[in-house]
Amino acid sequence: MTTGERRKNLGLRRASWILDNDDTSEARHGDCFMLCTYNARTVSSNADLYALLEAAGHIKYHVNALQETKSRKADIRQHNDGTLVLRGKKIPSRNVGGVGLIMHPSVVHLVDSHEILSPPLTIFRLH
Repeated sequence: MTTGERRKNLGLRRASWILDNDDTSEARHGDCFMLCTYNARTVSSNADLYALLEAAGHIKYHVNALQETKSRKADIRQHNDGTLVLRGKKIPSRNVGGVGLIMHPSVVHLVDSHEILSPPLTIFRLH
């Protein structure tokens, strides 16, 4: 993979998680879902959003949950590469709050619904 090139498919994969460092005979197998969080501080402008998407392109994730986006309005965008971006608005009278999600193209089809309940809380449901 070259610099700046985005990973094409991060599909759910099988992995083993060692439960005990002393005993490696007990391994747990299952589908992995990679969720990461990021205190965005501000993703209110398009330039900030694209800078964040560039950085996220180098991270192995399925969903990146954003905190403190401070976006003026809620919006949903799907980019040309299939990345889905959800941004919630900040608390109107204060310069705090706002949550968001960046979803990798390999899991966008799994999203059943989403709901931004309040500036600091969002829920998304997967199939």
